[in-house]
Amino acid sequence: MKEGISPVLHSRMIRSLVLGGGIAGLLLAHVSGCGGDVKNQGTTDGGGISEAGLIDGSTGGNDAGLSKPDAGGSTGMTGTQSKSDKVDLLFAVDNSFSMSDKQSALAAAVPDLVARLVTPNCVDGAGNANGSQADPTKPAGMQCATGTPEFAPVSDIHIAIVSSSLGAFGDKTICADTSPQNDHGQLLNRTTIADAPAGFLAWFPTVAANAGKPGPIAPTPAITSTATLIKDFQDVVTGIGQNGCGLEAQLESWYHFLVAPDPWAQITIGNDNVAKYTGIDATIVQQRHDFLRPDSLVAVLMLTDEDDSFADPLSIGGEGWAFSVSNFPQSPQARSGGNGTTAPLPTTTCATKPTDPACTTCGFAPNCNPSDPACQAIKNDANCKSNGGYYAGDSDSLNVRYFHMKQRFGVDPQYPTERYSHGLSHGNVPKGSEEHNNAGVYQTAAGSCQNPLFAAKLPATIGDEFCHLGVGPRSPSLVFFAIIGGVPNELLHFDPTNPAASKLSAADWTKIIGQNPAAYDYTGVDQHMLQSTTPRPGLPAPSMTAGDNGTDPIHGREWDTKKNDLQFACTFPLEPAGYKTCPAVGDATCADCDGLTNAPLCGVNPLQQIRAKAYPTLRPLRVAHDLGDQGVAASLCTRTVNLDGITPEPAMGGTGPNPLYGYRPAVKSILDHLKPALTP
Repeated sequence: MKEGISPVLHSRMIRSLVLGGGIAGLLLAHVSGCGGDVKNQGTTDGGGISEAGLIDGSTGGNDAGLSKPDAGGSTGMTGTQSKSDKVDLLFAVDNSFSMSDKQSALAAAVPDLVARLVTPNCVDGAGNANGSQADPTKPAGMQCATGTPEFAPVSDIHIAIVSSSLGAFGDKTICADTSPQNDHGQLLNRTTIADAPAGFLAWFPTVAANAGKPGPIAPTPAITSTATLIKDFQDVVTGIGQNGCGLEAQLESWYHFLVAPDPWAQITIGNDNVAKYTGIDATIVQQRHDFLRPDSLVAVLMLTDEDDSFADPLSIGGEGWAFSVSNFPQSPQARSGGNGTTAPLPTTTCATKPTDPACTTCGFAPNCNPSDPACQAIKNDANCKSNGGYYAGDSDSLNVRYFHMKQRFGVDPQYPTERYSHGLSHGNVPKGSEEHNNAGVYQTAAGSCQNPLFAAKLPATIGDEFCHLGVGPRSPSLVFFAIIGGVPNELLHFDPTNPAASKLSAADWTKIIGQNPAAYDYTGVDQHMLQSTTPRPGLPAPSMTAGDNGTDPIHGREWDTKKNDLQFACTFPLEPAGYKTCPAVGDATCADCDGLTNAPLCGVNPLQQIRAKAYPTLRPLRVAHDLGDQGVAASLCTRTVNLDGITPEPAMGGTGPNPLYGYRPAVKSILDHLKPALTP
């Protein structure tokens, strides 16, 4: 609860967004500006555990397997290991519509990524690459003809992929509860390759460095050929597809697999309209046990063209799921074409003061206690007296519901981004029953379980201990998070010859995410990173001329989204072979150039898409920012010649591969961050 909120009001302001909503709980901690950013007041870090504010487990969760004796060591600590000779790479790949071209670009960058890890650069005494690569088949000390390897060739790598699709909770008309619209956070292999029977690839060649070491756990085979590793990796990436759920859970998918001590098997909504976590996913438990080693370097690499769009279903007293359905409960306002109903309006204060106690949602008005003065303030608010307190008609679209939610709806039902930065850096994390208090407020600092990332031993079956796992050797300095997403290259100032010059300063981050996004302060943010359904000031205006994609070198121009889409952070040209032509005006299978709007992506033929785009991916970027040197930001928009936004970089420069082509900047940035943590 934020400072300045009346504890008397806090105890009385119980109300529901959904009729019949049980404890239904948005207490004033959510109602009055705390939203998804409410934090437990205890402190926690890699060296200890906070006991302040731990709850009794009465909200959600499943405690099966969580009450056995400690497996050894203290809970909540991390190890001290800061270097490793093995790597576990988890790719979190967006599989929603319009992602196939980006997945192909990532696949094209796979050889660079693999080659740098398994045959690192040879460097001189000053650490400068000398143009040759280390030979991992030779003994240590003889792997470079001149110089030394920048790090020891990595001969033990696990590579896996999770998608962004976790379904849409109660509304199966939006996203089915089966793959590929709900992949459950499990490791994926949609291909026919035989090298990933347990969902991941394992590089373990026959070299001296692997002598005497245990190989991958059966049935996963050891891959010993670099060519095979590259081909399998590329196939798995492109095989992920783009038929996933449009409510992208890019952050939650990898958290669910990698961090959650008791990963739920399902989210169920009871007759009281309250969501609960149900069961434990046995597949994730087994896959995590086999994939994640206690002493490896771990890197989560995310590829997405949109911001995280997943609600915390247990927020707002278990009613946060309502923001993920097309028919918002008890809304009287219908969208055109039978496309559901609209979400509630915020009170008028929210537009300018989202942290003010008077900022709340009109959705509480029908069910709050009319004798309560705070309830009367909601009922008498100008917004809440308009359209029954809900957005009118097509003013609210599910497609663009997940941005600036506190300002636009009076509540923010998303998980706080601290969930993810803490999950990658803290020794303790909450089990499902500890994540929320009885009002549905997420308890950021609460957690009595050892984080699986920093555990000595992981459970393999449902019957094993899930919480008290002992402290493993890995320290937070061996865990990295990289986002390849919607941010212009110009804001990243990548220099392929100088990693230090590529490092982002505090001023750079302000241009990317704003002054203090946790407090809804976007002061100083670059206009391209503003999330908006309407044209943003200072950027080229929309055009209805076919083929006129504007003059801005970053994204072209603004466009008329019809309030059903967002403006872009950046765009980039497709190769002619990748042009997409819509079969008919308004065809539902066409993502961007359907002839009904004129986004700055289409050719003279308004049905032909010649450019790709990325939206501002602010939540993943906030996680990267909060992790400091363990976080990496890279652009999804591939570089272009002289940044003209039109002509692709040639694949080859005059002296070899062009370091600015495709996702080479992203790969190099990621590996430059990982290098200090690899065994020298």
